[in-house]
Amino acid sequence: MEGKSACKWLPLEADPLLFAQYVNELGGPVAAAVEHGGETEKRHEGHEALLSFEDVLALESWAAEMVAHPTVAVLLLFPITEATEKGRREQDKQTAGQSLNKVWFTKQ
Repeated sequence: MEGKSACKWLPLEADPLLFAQYVNELGGPVAAAVEHGGETEKRHEGHEALLSFEDVLALESWAAEMVAHPTVAVLLLFPITEATEKGRREQDKQTAGQSLNKVWFTKQ
């Protein structure tokens, strides 16, 4: 890669506690108490659905069984390379015309 600067992928923060703190600060219904510098804040202790955040260890079916149900969303963080883009384009061709409205993708 002479003449080009090497790009280094920096992963986004993916700590479940940080996601819970963020959603809690936005006023979201977080299942567990979220600590703020020694203080514990509990919100939304009513009967509405509560959100929890967990690490997913793998994408195989055995790992999905370890995640709390019902699951509302899965955030998948990975570096985009030419190989992943090629695979995505091929998959897009195979799934053209199919309704995939339950999948939301964003490239950062």
